[in-house]
Amino acid sequence: IEGIGLQNSFADTLKLSLSDVFNLSDTNGLTIMGETFDTVQLSTAAATTWQSAGQTMDGGVTYDVWHGYDATNDVLVLLQQGMAAQVVA
Repeated sequence: IEGIGLQNSFADTLKLSLSDVFNLSDTNGLTIMGETFDTVQLSTAAATTWQSAGQTMDGGVTYDVWHGYDATNDVLVLLQQGMAAQVVA
C-alpha cells in the first residue's frame, strides 16, 4: 500500500475518489498518515460507496480502514487514527 503524509502542523484536507486511489497506487490501497486536525474526504462520485471497515495496526500505528467500491472495482484506504474521515459527494 502506497502512502501520503500530511504531518506538517497544518489542518490539511485531502479529497480522494476511487479513481484517485487507483491512479496513486499499484496495489489498490493507500495509507494516509496525518494529525488529529487533518481531514480526508472520500468522494462518492461515479457511484462509489465508502464504508468504515474497522481498524488495523502497522508498525505500531493504528489506522482506520475504509473500503471504497463501485460496480467493478474496490480499494482500501488506511487513515492514521485520529484523522477525520468524511464521505462527501
